[in-house]
Amino acid sequence: MWFRSSNPTIRNLNKEVNANGSTKNGEVYHSGNVSSDDVASYKGIGLKALYFAFLVLVVAVLSATYLPRLLVQDVRIGYYIIIGAFIGIIVFGIIASFSRRVALWGTIYAICQAVLIGYISAIFEFQYNNIVLLALLTTVLAFVTMSACYAFGLIKVTRRFRGIVLSALIALIFAQLMILVFSLFVPSLFNIYSTVGFWLQLGVCVISIIIACAMIAVDLNNITNLVENKMPKQYEWRAAFGLVVTLIWLYLELLRLFALLFSRRS
Repeated sequence: MWFRSSNPTIRNLNKEVNANGSTKNGEVYHSGNVSSDDVASYKGIGLKALYFAFLVLVVAVLSATYLPRLLVQDVRIGYYIIIGAFIGIIVFGIIASFSRRVALWGTIYAICQAVLIGYISAIFEFQYNNIVLLALLTTVLAFVTMSACYAFGLIKVTRRFRGIVLSALIALIFAQLMILVFSLFVPSLFNIYSTVGFWLQLGVCVISIIIACAMIAVDLNNITNLVENKMPKQYEWRAAFGLVVTLIWLYLELLRLFALLFSRRS
């Protein structure tokens, strides 16, 4: 049994490993011909996910502390860092998704992502007290809840479930890209979306959070299949990276949701 995923960092495993557990080089990985230390484990994936998460947290805190000050002292250098981090997210995110050296490229991606997360979080925290802590705790709560639902079988990740999640994700990305493109030619459209369209923004945000939570279930199922199929230990990095990417997306969407709600209340 093998699996499909809407997360490119996990889905790329399918291109390297076929249904019977053999790699491109023809090496077969089964419990009968390799030791337990050579195959993926829940512990190994968990530790690597904690590594990425801790790295993002530390760099984000440093970014939130020092980047706003740097922008005040030297706007040009500050913008160079922000633009560089944004480009790094795209470039190294793609490389990490398809490279076998996920530990290296995923680390660089995590640093770039954390720089922007820290800066964005600092801006929101300046406007709304304790919003970052609220978003962070809600992200942890959502992850624990989805993990429990998956572990107890309340959520079944079937092929149909994956198809729905993938279709919804593609539709969401396409809709947001269309809004961005059209707003470049019709500025009033962006103004309507950003000011009058509170409920539209709220709806898009809620849908994004639902899809992100569904992606957590998909990622957990991918990890389960990875371990049960006794795949090579090197794939632990890819599985951990994919899960952390999903959690980062969920955090940013929750941050946006709470900002919308707080702005409405004020």
